[in-house]
Amino acid sequence: MKQPIFYPGKQLNAIDLINLEEYAFSRTNIVIPDHGVVLLYNGNSPERMLIGKDTLFCVNEVTGITPAGRPVQFKAQGGRLKLMLKYDCTGNEVLFWDIYVDDRHPGSEETKNTEDEKYSLSQVPIGFENLDSTPPKIENDKLYIGRYKLTRDSHPEIISPPHIYSLASFNFPSQKWQEWTFPIREALRKLVAKTANDNLEFFIKHIIYNYPFWPLSQLFRACYQLAWLFEDKKALELLEEGEMEKLSDELRINPLPDSLMGIPPKDIPNVIAEILKNTGSNTWKQIPRGEYDLIDGALIIKRAFQGKHNIKFKFKTPQTEPVAIVADGAYWLQIEPHEEVEKNNQTTDNYEFPFPGSQEGNTTFSVVVPHYWIINEFSIWFRTIYDKP
Repeated sequence: MKQPIFYPGKQLNAIDLINLEEYAFSRTNIVIPDHGVVLLYNGNSPERMLIGKDTLFCVNEVTGITPAGRPVQFKAQGGRLKLMLKYDCTGNEVLFWDIYVDDRHPGSEETKNTEDEKYSLSQVPIGFENLDSTPPKIENDKLYIGRYKLTRDSHPEIISPPHIYSLASFNFPSQKWQEWTFPIREALRKLVAKTANDNLEFFIKHIIYNYPFWPLSQLFRACYQLAWLFEDKKALELLEEGEMEKLSDELRINPLPDSLMGIPPKDIPNVIAEILKNTGSNTWKQIPRGEYDLIDGALIIKRAFQGKHNIKFKFKTPQTEPVAIVADGAYWLQIEPHEEVEKNNQTTDNYEFPFPGSQEGNTTFSVVVPHYWIINEFSIWFRTIYDKP
């Protein structure tokens, strides 16, 4: 079966649409920011062929999505030849290459003949001294399939995985895959050990079952959602307008961190594990607006803080001057404003201070603040360093 090939300006004929339904991907169903390999090797090893004096790197089957959102689906079968890339190693020479599947389809004169193969392989050489420090380049119409070590007498060895659509896209479920993704499982184990909340444990089990197969953006969003659930806010608190606005801002952003595209793909499990490690660890929690009021220059908060805490005032407007406050009638503090970057990439100016714990018998917490503070211009946050035994 021939794969249908389209390009700008091509005249469509009925034959072009035959068997089109066999191809799982089309531009209309790619609606998320993920790209990368969907299927590559998975239990097999990279191939090479010797034809005469030539040594060829070969790809028998690959499926994926380019950064431009174009589907790549190739399988050598029938009269369709493998994708091949010639390399020359003399003596003990070792080559290190980043290898790509090029989608030659868009606007390419050479692929207008439907008998031509629409995919080809290309490479970018990497110096040995740069193997760990140079991330692969991202190019719109090229599917990155990994970094390889090439020698004259051995099969190609993949030393860094490709950009992936999901964790299961590459080498799943081999021992190498288990070792690669171990940091994620270890972080999840630690989370399970420190939560006694049945609902949180249920959601962690949901992640454990699905994390190999979710697209990366969905996996990252699930990790962020888990951190959000660990804040343990009540449903009525979440339905307050300020909370809904904040949540809407978070949900609109790309869940894939910007830094993900600047690191080697081999480190992706470590990035995910780092999010999970920070989940539930001294998490900042917002005090609902209904739990505090500003009366005669003093903030009265309807709760006591047993044990050591950090308390933070987060302002919507820029703050440049240091302020003096008196906490719980006993602690006089001079604090400087500092800027923080939120998840939505906006910045806030905050005043933060440590608090050793409420006095015995107190059921509320008071802070004398500057007279010019306006209650609707800031929110109050806290995190527990340790609870009083």
